[in-house]
Amino acid sequence: MRSLLLLLFVGMFIVSFGQDKVTKITVTIEPYKYTTNGAFHTFLALTCSNRGVDYINGFDFEWGYSYKLKLKQTKLAQPMQDAGDTDYDLIKVISKEAVADSTIFKIGLTGWVHLSHNSEKDPGAFVFNTNRTCTYLDGMVFSYTDEFEEKLRTLNKTDGYKRGTFMFLKGEIFLISL
Repeated sequence: MRSLLLLLFVGMFIVSFGQDKVTKITVTIEPYKYTTNGAFHTFLALTCSNRGVDYINGFDFEWGYSYKLKLKQTKLAQPMQDAGDTDYDLIKVISKEAVADSTIFKIGLTGWVHLSHNSEKDPGAFVFNTNRTCTYLDGMVFSYTDEFEEKLRTLNKTDGYKRGTFMFLKGEIFLISL
């Protein structure tokens, strides 16, 4: 009988380590993202009060808005290789507030984005649009002036890094220094 109880206790102990742990958390999301490197590519991640949160399932981020969110945090018992050990799912948007005009933020800008083994086929991080705007890493569209165009085009051809200062104004993003 004693060995049966011991076996039952050990079995419950082992099973409890093999299960995901789910909790609910509240976080604040800033009105801008930051450049980071994942396992295989460079991307724009959420700027969050909880540093572990860079992506939230079911959340549609809009530049220029601060958010307070309620999330389901799932600590994975057996995460996939080369992936995070925690998933975040949106439960509820508690608040969403537009930032004031002239709000300034800084973001690191990386030029060349290495996605394939053939670097000649890799796109630059910046796509230049026809209306004096630029799309950075498929995620941030910003306006720029003539003084920055050549610097951005040069950065796009290298694996360099520059710090950009941006400003929100009337729902748009403007590059103000590089």
